[in-house]
Amino acid sequence: MDHIVVAKILDGSTDDSFMHEGIAPCTCPECHLPLKKVINPEYLISLRKTGDIRYTRDRYCLVSENFRIFCIQNEYPGLIFIPLVSSAGYYYFESQKIYPINMELQGIELSDPCLTCCSYRKVKIAYPVYSKTRDNIQHDFICQTEMEFGINEKKSPLIIIGVDTAKKMIDFGLRGLSFHDVYK
Repeated sequence: MDHIVVAKILDGSTDDSFMHEGIAPCTCPECHLPLKKVINPEYLISLRKTGDIRYTRDRYCLVSENFRIFCIQNEYPGLIFIPLVSSAGYYYFESQKIYPINMELQGIELSDPCLTCCSYRKVKIAYPVYSKTRDNIQHDFICQTEMEFGINEKKSPLIIIGVDTAKKMIDFGLRGLSFHDVYK
């Protein structure tokens, strides 16, 4: 198996709060797992943490205006930025573009299935992550995995970016980023 880095997982720090205290709106009536991400209009981002990308404790990916400007200037397609009404200059972030990871090589652990919503309470991924695309020729992109990883309501997809994208983010001066390799 080749161990050539073809992409990066983009990560950030965890904020001190939840987007939703208690049960979030739009959840499964049986297991109470979120069926979709709903933004709390009263959510206030913690100003004690710094950085241009971070996650709430319930795994909402939040980015700064600086991050949004970087993405607009680089014309990455399929990105969604939903403004946080009570936290000007911050956005809920996701990508509509899906990056395929090799599920057979990942050692993904699925447990506690719900028969109502067909979701799992726990979706654990083993590292390193491998691309499903063997001939990845694209080096500048932002995508996410189709599957969300985590436990209970604390799940989110992995944000996958190109190797060149990671360098461009650093050169642009984005703060609080961490990267993990995706291999071919």
